[in-house]
Amino acid sequence: MHSAFRKTRADMEQFALKQNTLLEDLHCTLLGLFLNIETAVIAIGHIGDGLILGLTAGKEAIPLAASPIPEEVGATYVLTQTNWEQYFCFEAFPSEKAREFKTFYLMTDGVGDDCQYGPPPDILQHWANDIDQEIRMFPPTKSAQRLKKYLATYHAKGSFDDRTLVVAYTREDD
Repeated sequence: MHSAFRKTRADMEQFALKQNTLLEDLHCTLLGLFLNIETAVIAIGHIGDGLILGLTAGKEAIPLAASPIPEEVGATYVLTQTNWEQYFCFEAFPSEKAREFKTFYLMTDGVGDDCQYGPPPDILQHWANDIDQEIRMFPPTKSAQRLKKYLATYHAKGSFDDRTLVVAYTREDD
């Protein structure tokens, strides 16, 4: 995972060079999930804001990474800052632990903030289970279209940030 983040940062450096801009001006956050479908081992990497969430078979929504919180309100640590590795969060889950999860969510703060902070106080549990139910009602292609529409039309008072959501899940027949 660390190697993937280093390579992504190197690609960002090349991009900045081609765009004739400073890398530090790009302010890129990054979430990553590696899931070995044969061994069920999971690794996650995270820098910046956003949320990586796992939903267990028992319907418990569990944040899987806790990024360091900057001292300055509203600030975010980013992949494109010089000392990014100091703020890189990495977690690995052995197959026994990983098999407890049936759904994974990777989301930018425009989604993550709205589903973490209530009211109600247990909004994260409700949100994760509601999305899980919605994606399982239809074939993956149809579910993807519905999620895209949901994100494109979603509006909450005071919420204005980007909305990116990736959902990976296992099916009963997998």
